[in-house]
Amino acid sequence: MKPSLLFTSCLIASMSHAWADSAQFSGEFDQLEARSQGLLLWDGELFFGNASNRALVLKTAAELPNRLLGSHELQLLVQTALNNRWQVRAGVRMDTYPDPTRSWGVVSFTGENALGTALEITGFAHGENQSLLLGAEHVFQLKPRLELIPKAEVVFNSHDDVATSVGAGLSTLELGARLRYHYTAAVKPYVGINWITSYGNSRDLLNAEGARAQNFTLRAGFSWAF
Repeated sequence: MKPSLLFTSCLIASMSHAWADSAQFSGEFDQLEARSQGLLLWDGELFFGNASNRALVLKTAAELPNRLLGSHELQLLVQTALNNRWQVRAGVRMDTYPDPTRSWGVVSFTGENALGTALEITGFAHGENQSLLLGAEHVFQLKPRLELIPKAEVVFNSHDDVATSVGAGLSTLELGARLRYHYTAAVKPYVGINWITSYGNSRDLLNAEGARAQNFTLRAGFSWAF
């Protein structure tokens, strides 16, 4: 068994007694959307656990069907609360598209600062390659049912991965914003914009294969919780 899978199995087993009697199932797809240039996207999480220690998280994210920007990944994570603001997650991530596929060990810290900005610090490890994702998102309440949500993500990598056109160092910067309306507690439609650009070796690898090193898209979709 791979070390990352063994680590996740041990975490699940060691934490199961903490939530087995009060576990509940819930889910949230923060992004179910269509973008210009024919791109479809989803980003969601399924939870099985309790309020203080959610224990098991299945995270799925995809961008389809554009091969140059497309991706699909699954993460199986164990989550526990550090305090009332921060959680730690650990587990595995499986990149199932594009080829070649990759499996990563994952350690992630998610939470919010005193201003209410949601923050994410996630490290990935695959063989000799390590990757670091830093993210920030803030909700500005414009009206009781209307909110503006800017978001930024930056990715760093330790080594070049020519097969997936990912270079060492600063790899990508992604900026986006959504204007979201609370239609119901479960369904929140939105419109917005998104911009992603590659840097350094990642940009060089994309240019070498004739792919776009940056892209601007319009977006429309909805958030769904259950």
